[in-house]
Amino acid sequence: MKGERHVLENVDWSSSGSWHHHRRLFGLNELAGDITSLAMQKQTTDIKGKILPHHVFQLQCIVDSFMVSRGWTVKPFWGHIVTVPPRHFRPRRDVDFFLDREVKRFPGEGNQGPVVLQSIDILEQMLEKDKHDQRNSNKHVLAAPLLEEIKLDFVDWLGESKYMHGLNTIAPSRFSRHNANGLWEYSPFLCGAGLAEGIVLIQRLSMLMWDEMPEPTLILHMHNVLVKKGFLNRGVGLYDSLQQLLPGAFFQDKVPNDNFLEALTQRVSRGREQAVVSHRRRRAEAQKEGLDVHRLLDLNFNRFFTAKSELMKYFDAGWVPQRIPDREVRIPSLLFAARVNQTERIVDPATGEKKLKDTELVQRSRAEGHPEDFLLQMSAVSLGQSDLAREDIEAIRNMSSSSKDEIPAPGPPPPDPYALHDKTPRRSNLQGSALLDLLRVDIFSDICG
Repeated sequence: MKGERHVLENVDWSSSGSWHHHRRLFGLNELAGDITSLAMQKQTTDIKGKILPHHVFQLQCIVDSFMVSRGWTVKPFWGHIVTVPPRHFRPRRDVDFFLDREVKRFPGEGNQGPVVLQSIDILEQMLEKDKHDQRNSNKHVLAAPLLEEIKLDFVDWLGESKYMHGLNTIAPSRFSRHNANGLWEYSPFLCGAGLAEGIVLIQRLSMLMWDEMPEPTLILHMHNVLVKKGFLNRGVGLYDSLQQLLPGAFFQDKVPNDNFLEALTQRVSRGREQAVVSHRRRRAEAQKEGLDVHRLLDLNFNRFFTAKSELMKYFDAGWVPQRIPDREVRIPSLLFAARVNQTERIVDPATGEKKLKDTELVQRSRAEGHPEDFLLQMSAVSLGQSDLAREDIEAIRNMSSSSKDEIPAPGPPPPDPYALHDKTPRRSNLQGSALLDLLRVDIFSDICG
C-alpha cells in the first residue's frame, strides 16, 4: 500500500506468508503466490529452476480453458478447430449462480430457493434468534463469526477482484482497457477452481455447525424409531439420504433395530467426552501463526460429522489421489474401484482359492457385505481404458451394502480415433490422464449431484 516500503523480491507471497490473513483469491491461491514471487525477482535472477512441472500444468490449464471457451480446440488427427463460441456460456456463469450477488433467484419462481449469500444472511439471523432464545448461549460462538468472514470473502474475492472498483495505490490491471475484472472474466479455469474451493468451505462450515447442534442427530434417531416401529410406512427420503451420505455420524456403531434410547445415550455420551478435547484442539489451531481457514474447519476436530466429501478429500490431499488414505475412500466410488483394481491377489492357504490381500479398504468392503467373488470381479475390470464401459461405471456407483450382484463384464470398447495410447487390457497402476478420466466421475458427482 502507499507509503509502505518492501523489498518485493524478498516478500513471502504464498498463502501462508506475511499477509495470509487477507484473502486475495479463491481456487489458485498457491499458484498466484508462486507466480507473483517469480515476477517480483530482479531481472538478473535465474528463475528457471523455480519453475516446477505443476506450475506449467496449471498455466496450460488456464490457457486451454480460455481457448476452448472461445471455440478453439485441438484434435490429434484433425489439428486446430475453430468454431463459434458457445452462445450461453461465460466463465463466471456457475460462480454467479452459486453466489447470486444480485439476488436474481427468488423462491416460487421455478427456483430451488436462495443460494449461498442469501442463505448465509438468513442463517445468521436464525443463529442470532437462537442465541437470544437460549439466553445468550455460546453454542454458535465459533461458527457465527466464520459465517460472516467467509461471506465477505466470497463477495470480495470469488468471481470478482478489487481491480473492479479501482485501486489507485498500485499499478492498474492490464485488463483495464477491456474489463477491469478480466482476471475472472477471461479464465474459466480460475472460476472452476474458485468455485470448487468455495463449495469445500461451505461443506466444512456446514459440518461444523451440524456437529455443534443436537437437532440433526436427534431428528435422525427419531426418524429411525418411527420407521422401525411402523409409524412410518417408509423412510423419509431426505433422512435416508443423510444416513447414507454420512455413515457413522448419527449412530454409534450401526443403525439400531431396538434399544433406541440406549443407542441415543451412547451417542450423546461419546460426544460429550470428545467435546472438550475437540474445542481445545480447535482453539489451539486458531491461535497459530499462518492460520488457514481450511485447517481451522478441519473435520478431524469434529465429534460426530467427520465424513469428508469427495472434494474435501482431494483438497486436503493436495489433489494427489494417492495421498487419500484407505479409511477415507468412499464405498462405492471410482477411487474405490481403482484401489481394489490395484490390490494384490493372493491364495488363501486355508481354502486354496484366490482372494484379495487384506488391505484396510478390502476389509471395509467385506464388512459392508461385499463377498470375495464380487471384489475379485471388480479387480478384474480393465480400468486402464479411457473409454471404460458406462455399465461398469454405473455398476460401481450403484453398489449398496447388501449388493451381491455381479459387475457386468466389460464389452469390447468402440474404436477411438483420438486415443493414441496402448489399449491392451491389463491391470496396472493407473496414472496420469487415465486416472484423471476415471476420478472425474467422482468429482463431477460431488459438485453436480
